[in-house]
Amino acid sequence: MVASTLDRLEGSSDLAWAVDQEQRVCFMNRSCEQCLGIEVHGALGQQCFSFFKCLTSRGKVQCRRDCAPIVCARAGAGPAMSLMRVRRPQLPERWLRCAFPVLGGESSFVMLHVACEVTAQVEAWSLLSNYASQVTGGKYRSPVAPAPPQTLLAASSLRTLSVKEAEVLECIGDGLSSKRIGQQLSLSEHTVRNHTKRIFSKLGVHSRVEAIMVLNAAAPR
Repeated sequence: MVASTLDRLEGSSDLAWAVDQEQRVCFMNRSCEQCLGIEVHGALGQQCFSFFKCLTSRGKVQCRRDCAPIVCARAGAGPAMSLMRVRRPQLPERWLRCAFPVLGGESSFVMLHVACEVTAQVEAWSLLSNYASQVTGGKYRSPVAPAPPQTLLAASSLRTLSVKEAEVLECIGDGLSSKRIGQQLSLSEHTVRNHTKRIFSKLGVHSRVEAIMVLNAAAPR
């Protein structure tokens, strides 16, 4: 199934690349090579975050070790679709809408990245949103895609988090481990774990994957 899926994507006009559980690139089609300016042969076998330079729609680093999509995939959950801003050497930035279908089982899987370019749409939407904000005195808010009711209900609980808990949740959303969160926020691992337990309790979730889904529902990444 994996091989046949990759064969079909080889000639697709959509951008497609795939990584294994260790985030090593095992497939990249020609559309991806042409759009992003990355040579297929140089990319295969390399960890994706070593050369993909992508940001989330909120300006945070998307392509990194233990990114949010791979954390979800390792936990057996389907990663949410993402809007990404791609930085390319000596070339203009591109915006991509990317889905992350996972092929294979729990012990061995391949996570696909199937993307279409939406640069023109994002730039047009940005201009329209800025204009709408000006004419409404800053009261206009850009609409977001609807989330499942349970997730949306949990997302409303985000306002109950303390400042530090919100910071920890943001780090969880970026795929950081408790140790790395502690280093970034100058906290001990024990304190980070305590914050995480309180976050789970307030949001009514039981895992980091569910917490990431709540965070994405409130503010798509």
